[in-house]
Amino acid sequence: MKFSVIVPVYNRERIIANVIDSVVSQSHDAWELLLIDDGSTDLTEEICKKYTIQDKRILYFHKINGGVSSARNYGIRKATGDFIVFLDSDNTLMSDTLERLSKTINANNDVDFIVYGFKTSSSSEWIPTERSDELVIERKSIREEYLPTHFNIYTQDRHFLTNFVWNKAIRTTFLTENNILFDESRRIWEDGKFVINCLDKAYKIAILPEAIYNAYHDQSTDHLSSRLFVDQVLQYINDEREYKNRFGAEMDFSTDHYIASNFNVINAMFERMVQTFGNDARPVIDRAIRIDIVKYWAEQCKPKHETGKQLKKLIMDGNSAKIFDLYHPSLFQRAARKAIRSIIK
Repeated sequence: MKFSVIVPVYNRERIIANVIDSVVSQSHDAWELLLIDDGSTDLTEEICKKYTIQDKRILYFHKINGGVSSARNYGIRKATGDFIVFLDSDNTLMSDTLERLSKTINANNDVDFIVYGFKTSSSSEWIPTERSDELVIERKSIREEYLPTHFNIYTQDRHFLTNFVWNKAIRTTFLTENNILFDESRRIWEDGKFVINCLDKAYKIAILPEAIYNAYHDQSTDHLSSRLFVDQVLQYINDEREYKNRFGAEMDFSTDHYIASNFNVINAMFERMVQTFGNDARPVIDRAIRIDIVKYWAEQCKPKHETGKQLKKLIMDGNSAKIFDLYHPSLFQRAARKAIRSIIK
């Protein structure tokens, strides 16, 4: 069983050696490591090339910067292994990660992909199932129980499979035969759409209820998702509209849980966006409340809190200016001063 470990890399001179070493030290030796350098400008290339001399299983590719999705797609096209493991450039594998994956695949040789647990710190971990009797998920359950959780259309009574790609080992032919690649136009939340496309095509998934991956993210990195939060708002809305249109005939996107969850997400996003980006949030709010699915959430939702009730009315009225005022810091400050004055009196 040969694994293709794909690592998209960009300016990681400080930590890339740790990532590579975690693959080199695997107890299972049938692997190739594809280092996809997405246009680094530091010493990343020099470090990676030194490793390729030491171990012929390590392959280095340099490409023009195009984002993590294009780097991963590049790796998929170059992969020659039976299964692909996506490894982020600030994460590491445990020494027996590939060995444990190989054993799971040998016991379930027709699975499309495997979902496994991961550690988020030395003392914290996530395991992909609470039901030890359900270690293989067939297509019927995938579509009726697991795929819907990614749209949050009902209250989930078991763990999500998560939208991360780095806690899944995916059969290479499954991706190529179904033409599943990352959307290179996306620079945020690219994992989610990819995983949903995998779930949509999968017939069998194996669960490995063990933490075999270290998701210790580099806290010094200026994460792209934070810098592009304003774009995330519209991306989230458009994604949900796409999924509702795509899967609406099969799944119920009118549940109270789905409506309330998405309305609450919009509420939280608007608040964070206004308080963080100020006037730059105005045009995004104006565009967002004109999208049909946002109006649908507002119309169907039954908010319990005052801010939610106000937001519902303002969306229905199409009043983006008042929505901005609803969250503007100056209003919170005035309310706080008013509250303080009333206490003093």
